[in-house]
Order: sequence, then C-alpha cells, then structure tokens
Amino acid sequence: MSREHIKELDLFRGIGAILVMLYHYTTRYEISFGHIGNYEIYVPWGDTAVSLFFMLSGFLIFITLREEDTALEFLHKRVIRLYPTYWAAIVLTTIFNIFLLPEKVRPFSTILINFTMVQRFFDIENVDTVYWTLYYELLFYIIIAIAISFGKRKNIKGISPIVWYILMGFVILFSKIRLNHLDDKGIDWMSKLIMPRYIHMFIVGIMLYYLYKNKKNFFAHGVILLCIYNHYINHDLEYTRFFILYILLFYLVVYGVRISTPLGRPIAFIAKISYPLYLTHQFIGCGIIRCMEAIGMTHEIFLIVPVAISILLAYLLHHFVEEPSARYFKRKRKMTVEDGC
Repeated sequence: MSREHIKELDLFRGIGAILVMLYHYTTRYEISFGHIGNYEIYVPWGDTAVSLFFMLSGFLIFITLREEDTALEFLHKRVIRLYPTYWAAIVLTTIFNIFLLPEKVRPFSTILINFTMVQRFFDIENVDTVYWTLYYELLFYIIIAIAISFGKRKNIKGISPIVWYILMGFVILFSKIRLNHLDDKGIDWMSKLIMPRYIHMFIVGIMLYYLYKNKKNFFAHGVILLCIYNHYINHDLEYTRFFILYILLFYLVVYGVRISTPLGRPIAFIAKISYPLYLTHQFIGCGIIRCMEAIGMTHEIFLIVPVAISILLAYLLHHFVEEPSARYFKRKRKMTVEDGC
C-alpha cells in the first residue's frame, strides 16, 4: 500500500520547523545566553509547534501503517527513520559545540548514552536540549508496537471507541495525581512511561486520522475534547489556545479544505529536511549567533545567517545520511524477504 501524501501536512511541518527555529534564535537564546543587542522580534510561542509535530506523528503513523506489519517490522522502520540521522546530529553538534559553545559540550559518557535516545528515562542531559522530544516519539512508537501485538495488526486501526475514552480518562486522572505529587519519585517514574503531558497530542493525531477516513466517526470529536482538557491541565492557557488552533487547522484538512501559500515550494523543502533541521539547528545556530554578536552583528536581520547555515547542514544530513540509510535498509529488508521466500 502506497503512502498517502497530503500536501497541507508538508505545510504544517515546514511552518512548525520554522517557528521552532525562530523561537530558539530569539526567545530561547535571550533566556539561555542573552542577546547583546535589543531584539524587537521575538517568537515566544514558537515552541508550541512541538504539539503540532506530535499530532502529525499520530496522524501519519496510522496513514503509513500496513495491515501486514508486525510489531517488529513497525519498530524496525521507525528505528531506521530516527536513529542514523540522530547519531550523525549528535556528532555534528558536539563538534560545533567544542568550537562555538564549549560550555555545552557534554561528558563523553553522556554523549554515549545519548546515542540510545532514552537518556530522558535515566535523567541524563541531552547533547542538545531539543532531543527531549525524541524520547516521547520513541515511546509512542513502542506503545503502538505493543498495540499491534495485542490488536493482531488488522484490528489496530479499528480500536473500539470506548477504549480511547477509557485511555484518556486514565491519562486525565493521572495528570491530576501527578500535579498534586510533583516531588513523588514513583509518580515521576510513571510519568516517563505514561507521558501525561504529551500523549494526548499523539492521540489527537490518531483521532484526526479516524475523521479523515470517516467523517461520521463522531466519537473522535469527544476524545479530542478530552485531549484538549488534558492539555489545559498540564500546560498554561496560552499554550492551550495554540494547541486548539493547530487542531482547528488540522480539521480543515480533514474536511477537505485546501490550504496553499505562494511560499509552498520552499516550505515543502523545509518540511522535507525538517527532521535533521530540528536535530541540529539549536546549539549550532546559537553558537553562530554568539560569534556574530561578538563582532557587532547584533541586528535581527543577521539571523538569516544561522537560519541559512542550519538549513544547509540539514540538507546535507538529509542527502548524505537520512535518504541513503533509508534506501540501504529498505533494500536490505527486501533482500531478506526474498531470501525467505
């Protein structure tokens, strides 16, 4: 089964990547390092685009999931998608940090543990702080793989509505318990597995997939409302407003509204390289900003420099690591299947 391609989702992914990058180069940089000049442009809400990425993951996983996929096959494809580019990004970021942000260079043991992508579970710092989202992506994939195992593959996309309501009811209950026991190590440990602050974002994407396939699947609206409530419990009101905005934009796509922009092609290009761009843009870009400001380049207009360099590095990783590794493992898997016939 070929993967359905929805151009509007490229638009969401591309714009989301740009928002996150601008957030890190303006608001986050000011918090972490401090701009020498007085920036008039800040994007303090740019980090909310992470919720859009999680929604896209939930939606696209169900779009690409094949009925014949086993849990191991599903995880194998996800690992191929995530790890090679991630490993290359760790090496590249560490090299740049040595020269541009030496205080951000992690101990060798920390760098090694980062290669597993599960450092968050052991409370070990990230080589680049943007890696925090990858743990939740990986955990979501593991949850889906478990569901595939218990759902016997063909039933995974047809999980009973009552299951989703029970699941979100449990998440909301746990969210409230967590907020009342923030210092409880047991609750903190469980939070790393249940993901009460983020699991609802993936579930919204899944519900939107259900609506995309069947507009009369009205139970999905109720689950989405529960997800919005859980978001409000775990995040502030401003973030919740953006979360709702992203959901509404997704609804337009689900119900067939075409969204376009004159910048469609460059944004689609950003979407194509969004994964390596996300992995490499922050510390490398911030290091470049520090160097520029040290020689008097303190105006916002000069942000075009780290943006351009980050896009170039992301393209190189996409072209020389992400795509070749995907082709290699796809070819290897095909050969394995043929040998088994």
